[in-house]
Amino acid sequence: ELHAARDVVKGHSNALSTMTSPGAGPVATFTRAASRVVRTPERGVSVDPLADAVEGAEGVPEVPVIHSGTGVGAGALEHALDAGVGGIVVEGTGLGNVTGALGEAIGEAVESVPVVVAGRPPAGPTEPVYGTAGGAVTLADHGVTFAGDLPAPKARVALALGLAADLDAEGVEALFAPPA
Repeated sequence: ELHAARDVVKGHSNALSTMTSPGAGPVATFTRAASRVVRTPERGVSVDPLADAVEGAEGVPEVPVIHSGTGVGAGALEHALDAGVGGIVVEGTGLGNVTGALGEAIGEAVESVPVVVAGRPPAGPTEPVYGTAGGAVTLADHGVTFAGDLPAPKARVALALGLAADLDAEGVEALFAPPA
C-alpha cells in the first residue's frame, strides 16, 4: 500500500504491514498483477517551503507535545514554558478538549507562545464544541490554533518548521487552516 504522509500512522508495534491511514485509507494498493490508485491525497499543511527556510536543526525551536487526560494538571506545560520553548502542541481528547487545569494554563501560555491543539483519536478533526474550562470553545476564546485532523506529532513538526521560518500568529493559523 501507498499512504499519504499527512494521513499515515504506524498502526501496530511490530506487524509487517503496520502502516495505516485511519479515516482516509491508502492512496494506492499493489498486488503481483496490478497497482490501483484508490484516491487522490488531500493537500494539507505544506511544510516544503518551511523546510527550505530552515538551515540545520539548530534553527528549529523546541516544540513539546503536552498530553491531556484524566487528572492531568498544568505542570508539564508550565515546565515547558519555563524551559523557553518556541511553541506548544497540546494533544487533547476527542475534539481537542483538555482538563480544566490544563485549559487555564493554556489561557496564560498563549500570551507568550503559539499553542496548537490536536486531538488524540487517529481520525477526525479538532472542533470547538464544549465550553467548559478545558473545552475547545474556551480554548478557542483563549486564542489557540486547532490542528484540524492533523495528529499531534505531525502538528509538532509543522509548528516547529513554521516558527523556524519566522511565521507570525496569522501565518501559524494559516498553516493549520483546512485546504480550500
